[in-house]
Amino acid sequence: QAQPQRARRQDVSKERWRRIHEAVKDSPYRALYHLIMDGSLRLGEALALTWDDVHLGKPTEGKRPWVFVRAAIKERSRGDGRGIEQYRGKPKTDQSVRKIFLNEETAVFFHQLRRLQGKTPGLVFRSSGNPDREPNKGTVSRDFRSCMDAAGLTDITVRDLRHWAPTIMLSEGVALPAVSKRLGHAQISTTVNRYSHVVLKDEEKAADAIEIWGKRRR
Repeated sequence: QAQPQRARRQDVSKERWRRIHEAVKDSPYRALYHLIMDGSLRLGEALALTWDDVHLGKPTEGKRPWVFVRAAIKERSRGDGRGIEQYRGKPKTDQSVRKIFLNEETAVFFHQLRRLQGKTPGLVFRSSGNPDREPNKGTVSRDFRSCMDAAGLTDITVRDLRHWAPTIMLSEGVALPAVSKRLGHAQISTTVNRYSHVVLKDEEKAADAIEIWGKRRR
């Protein structure tokens, strides 16, 4: 639960959200960052996506684009004891297998990435040295750090991004069950516990909402 607590201490505002989007505009992993930011995916879930999991459709169809999360890139010690290797495995929980709708901006970046790669099947996000492999998590983290340093946003890591979106969604009044499902939490209580700082504010609003006549009579 360290990452939600980190995000809780950060200034999670729409303005900083906009600055992050602007900071990654020239990164080769721009579409990846937008997916994590706007879709609340774990980094490993995003890296495991294949084009078979992506359903962009056509603008004329009027259907919202979506991705299907069904795997995750994980890390483990190498068999020879020399460092860490990445491997494709199951998502964190059964509820982590889920359908994630994309907003318009993220969908545009996916269309651009698709045109760049052509119609070749396989991974959506690919290593620059081997298109059959996903990028190394460390490489992605270093790239993101470089983008943030250039923008003067030195306290944000790529893993924080997943936890910013729920904070903003809950603050904007998105229903808790919908946010929990988007995050892939096994239980809604997990969402409540991790984002209690936002839920508490909603409870305070609820107290004011049922005051029908008090303020007008004072």
